[in-house]
Amino acid sequence: MTRNPDPGAPLPATATTTAPPLRLTGAQALVNVLLAEGVDTVFGIVGGKLSPLFHALSREPRIRFIGVRHEAAGPMMAAAVHAGTGRLAVAVGELGPGGLNLAAGLGVAFNNNLPLLAITTNQHRAAAYPHTGVFMDLDTVAVTRPLTKWNAVVNDARRMPELARRAFREALGGRRAGAWTFRRTCWASAGSALKCDGSSSLPGATAPRKGHARRRRRWTRGGAAAARLARRPLLVGGGGVVAAGAATALRARSPTA
Repeated sequence: MTRNPDPGAPLPATATTTAPPLRLTGAQALVNVLLAEGVDTVFGIVGGKLSPLFHALSREPRIRFIGVRHEAAGPMMAAAVHAGTGRLAVAVGELGPGGLNLAAGLGVAFNNNLPLLAITTNQHRAAAYPHTGVFMDLDTVAVTRPLTKWNAVVNDARRMPELARRAFREALGGRRAGAWTFRRTCWASAGSALKCDGSSSLPGATAPRKGHARRRRRWTRGGAAAARLARRPLLVGGGGVVAAGAATALRARSPTA
């Protein structure tokens, strides 16, 4: 027979165990962010400096890689994925000519307001920004800036999750301005590994998924007020209406649709 413990006595201390932090390379951290954001498809051509990324992708069965014959097809295929499913896809290209070829597809996606994530490589930091003119060298940031909503260079693997998350926010917030390019220099070596608390708690904020563009209430109210005052209002529904699935609602509120 056991005795009941004293209800007033303090409870015995229990040992708590915490999972050790993950130690990831920049490529592994990027793959984890892609998974958290619902990315399941990557398009592109295999290249030497992309090898760490492809190695990380090969260990993740939930993301499928589809090879293309020309880098320009990658952004257009990624844009088609978003147009058909609402999910973001990724297009990759090697440094130099690969990044330049991506620009053709990026322009198509940009003009049609279809977001995607474009990833290129570049030379090591000692030979880039400012560039020294080494073999296959190209300032892809300058080339793609007119064709993207936002781009960045990752010089430290520890910032990979933060900048990848921001890329998703920039692509899906406000005007879905086509594509954005996310350039990276550091897939990571043993000395540039990244510590994280877990695959679902990487630094940075999660972007809206599958989704609908963020509404600008001030603009919506202003447009509605102008339509009420107009004698013969003309309502033009663009890509934002289509992306939000609001075509039926717009027709219902238009007296002469």
